[in-house]
Amino acid sequence: MNVLRTCFPRRARLKSDWGLGIGDWGLGNALQTPGRPHQINRMKQPTFRLRSRHTLLLHICCAPCATYVVQTLREHFEVIGVFYNPNIHPEEEVALRLREVRRYAAQIGLRVFVPEYEVDRWYEAVKGTEQEREGGKRCAICYRLRMEQTARFAQEHRVSHFATTLTVSPHKKAAVINPIGRELAEQYSVAFYEADFKKRDGFKISCRMSREAGLYRQSYCGCIFSKRERERERQQRSRGAEAQRRRGAEEQRRRGAEEQRSRGVPRKA
Repeated sequence: MNVLRTCFPRRARLKSDWGLGIGDWGLGNALQTPGRPHQINRMKQPTFRLRSRHTLLLHICCAPCATYVVQTLREHFEVIGVFYNPNIHPEEEVALRLREVRRYAAQIGLRVFVPEYEVDRWYEAVKGTEQEREGGKRCAICYRLRMEQTARFAQEHRVSHFATTLTVSPHKKAAVINPIGRELAEQYSVAFYEADFKKRDGFKISCRMSREAGLYRQSYCGCIFSKRERERERQQRSRGAEAQRRRGAEEQRRRGAEEQRSRGVPRKA
């Protein structure tokens, strides 16, 4: 179990009406309009009743990250997933990750809701941080946007806890994410499940579980800026590998020439 602690707001006023139908959120049903995945059909989800007082609303960034985290949280909570990631680009990537989340959720019997894909809201939130490297100010803003939507849903529908899968990634710092969760717990009077899921081999376990489930595993965080950064890094690695290959070939030719001279073999014209 990879639990650090659960952060409870000081003045939490969680009501006892646990029979609320979460399906009345009016969230989208994740059916993508061709070419424009943020245009989600606004059909309501089927209404259901909470089965436990200890219910947790989990922000899911992608299916591979959900594997280990959901398994861990289910030891203590009824877990409900929320796929709210307006940062993901391009359109094809949104559809692909959402499809994998829905497929995995069906495999493990996890309920997942998909709010509207508010890409314009995300662009507005990160405006001015476009040149930041991954892991900088832009990422902290992005974490807060997605986690705040989750906390707001939890408060509105009397769900006792909220959490995020983000900290299972080695690229996501729990030291940045967990303080945001604590602040939102205070703001929305909902308990935040604070953890660093990558620890105790959490990330390795998630990789194994996602391979076993046959899940698509993306090569970049999600936003167009991280995608471009990854592409630049790949190009740099490719150029570096090519330069190293050329240096190796040149060194091999040099050594061959030296060996010929040491044997007194005339050098070819």
